[in-house]
This record gives sequence, C-alpha cells and structure tokens, in this order.
Amino acid sequence: MLTKEETIKLVKFYPSVLRKGRTKPHVVDARKHGLEQKWFATKEEALNYAAEISENFTMHTSGKAGKTLRKIFDCGQHQPDKNCCYKKVRRDSIKTGELREHSFENSMRDMNFFLNIKIDGKKVGNMTALEFYSNPAQVYEWIVPATQKNRVLKTVKNYWASYTHFNSFCVLAGYADHNIFRDTRPKSGGKENTKSDKIERVQRDVVERILEQLPTGNSNQLHGYKKCNWRLAAFFAAQTGLRQGEQRALTWNDVDFDLRSVAVDKGIDRYGKINKTKTVKSKRKLRFAPVVVKALQEEYMRQGKPPKEDLIWQDTRGHSIHPSMFIKKLAKAAAAAGVPRITWHELRHYYASAQLALKGGTKDGIWKVSNNLGHSNTVTTTATYGHWLNDYEEDPEETAREDQAALRY
Repeated sequence: MLTKEETIKLVKFYPSVLRKGRTKPHVVDARKHGLEQKWFATKEEALNYAAEISENFTMHTSGKAGKTLRKIFDCGQHQPDKNCCYKKVRRDSIKTGELREHSFENSMRDMNFFLNIKIDGKKVGNMTALEFYSNPAQVYEWIVPATQKNRVLKTVKNYWASYTHFNSFCVLAGYADHNIFRDTRPKSGGKENTKSDKIERVQRDVVERILEQLPTGNSNQLHGYKKCNWRLAAFFAAQTGLRQGEQRALTWNDVDFDLRSVAVDKGIDRYGKINKTKTVKSKRKLRFAPVVVKALQEEYMRQGKPPKEDLIWQDTRGHSIHPSMFIKKLAKAAAAAGVPRITWHELRHYYASAQLALKGGTKDGIWKVSNNLGHSNTVTTTATYGHWLNDYEEDPEETAREDQAALRY
C-alpha cells in the first residue's frame, strides 16, 4: 500500500489538455509501478482512483486487477503443478480425498449461478477483480437478492458457502485483500420453508404395503436389474437403518450369518466410487433380527451362492445400482400400493423410530440408538429424533414389539 503522499503524487493536472478541447485534464500516472495512465474529468475522480490503486497496490502491480472472475474460476489450462484457478484446486481436492465428487458438482453449480448474476447489466463473471472487489456494496445490492430469490434459507446458505470458499481462494491468490462474503451472509431466504423441521414418523402399515409391491428379483424386470431383490433391499433398510450408500456397498463378505450381524465400513457414492463412511462413528457392526438373517440366507441361495466379494444388490453386470433406481422403485411401489410416497431415507427414519421405542426410555438408550444409526454423537440423534421420545415413555418395549414383530417380509 502506498503512503498518502505517494498516492497524491500519482495525480497530475494538465491545463493544456483543456486548451486542446479535451474534457479530462486530470491523470493518474502510475507507469513507474507498471500501470497505464488513466484520465479523469475531475480531480476528485482521479484521487479516488489513485486511492483504489493504493489500497490494492499488490493486485494492481501484479497484473491481477484486470483478470475476470470467470478466468479466476476456470483458466481453461489447469497446469499440473500450479494452482492456476479455483476449479483446478477443487479438482485436486477430489484426488486427495478432501472433497467428494458430488460436492464438487454442487459447488460448480453454485459458482456458475454466481458468475451469471448481473450487476448493472454486466455478468459477475465478466467483471475484473478490480471492478468486483473495489465495491463491496455490490454484494448487498445485487448478489444477496439474486441468491435469495425463490430459495429457502437452507439453500441460500449452501450457495453462500460456495461463494465464500471461492473468495477465500481469491484472497490467497492475491485478487482480494479480504473475503467480503464472510461479512455478508444472508439471514433469510426468498421464500418460506413449508417443510416441517420435525421428521414425520413413517407408519408400519405404509412400509408393509410398499414391501408387498416391490419385486423380489424373480419377476421379469427391465433395464438390467433382474438380479436385484428390491423387496429385500427395502426390508433390510427398514430393519437396519443403513444409509443408502452404505447399503449399496455391502458385499456378502460383510454379512456374518452365525453372529447375525453386518459390518459397515464403507459406502458407494452416486458415481459408483467406494468411499469411507460418512463419519468415524458410521464404521460399525450391526446385529439384526432372525427374520433378516433368514431373508438374507434365502437371497444368498437364490443368487446361486455367489463369491463373498460380490455386492448383495447389483445389476445384471455385477455393478452397483445407481441411487436414483432405489428412489424410483420405492415411488412406483408406493403408487401401486395406494399409499403416500416415501423416500429411501425415510426407511432409515422408520428404523430409528423402532429403535427409540425399544431403547429410548432405558439407561444409555440414546447412546445405543446413536451407535446403531452411525451418528457422530448423541446430539445429532437427539436433534433429529428427540421430538419422538415422549411418545415412548409409557411402555417403550410394548411399542417396539408391535413395530418390529409386525413388519413382515
């Protein structure tokens, strides 16, 4: 940063320019710092520009001031040994395991929206680093309302997190002196969230009627999923509470028929890539009811005693099934059964309700339920399902027996 005297010395006045009929006699001459001259009509405008150069001296003299935000986001070259742009840095994070593929896609979506927001008719992506960062008020005036529009607060926060991460890169790379998005987090969304904060309990009869409509793998299924026993998949989810990615990653080697347990130590993302579990606590061993063991044994025989490393739920080529298929099958079965549509994750909620009914009112009950669900701590369990606990205070064991014993496969 230049001193006040050095800044003032950058501004010069040339009366001869006026005599020649020109209207901009004031010039900011920073050629000795590697910058071009810039002319202004008034001394005030020239001094303001000189002050801007002084405040962002490093960015100006490094040549970064004129680089557009779109180029900062993606330079298109992606040099192997250089953090040349934000997109390249994020891709490298996938390779090191710091970032998952779907998180990368979400951040790219958010950033593409950000770069296409218009400020006074000009897209953010086409603005230079100097144009954007020299006027922080633009974030309040344009970026905040554009992001809030037709979005609930939770979604707005997700977008803002992507903006903030991008601008952290800009600070580290010398395009900005501070992250203006950390100070401008929106406090509200553009529309009201109509969804209840409290998770609704899935009724036993709804799950049963859906199970009745799901194919077992013996029926004539299309689209290369003849091997998959969808009824068992949904039944297993409702009886173990595994996350979909954890369940899709299960192999026969993970199941111990003698101990009536399954080892959960990995997950599959939407791209079929094997990853670690969501949290450290998600790596666990689960015991399940005899009816689940019997169903798994029958499925093992139906598949012709496959190799232990085979996936339990797979397509005809032996590959993992895309998560969207689980959602589609469940929706189709719900429609055929004439019951409200539920998501696959709601089968996990069903399991949680049964576990809370059995253990919620006992000593260390919440801790046991939290471990079974693979939550990082009991706070997560209580925050998610705490509103159900009072329902089970009178006779938790009786409610649990009704919930679990009546669920038929």
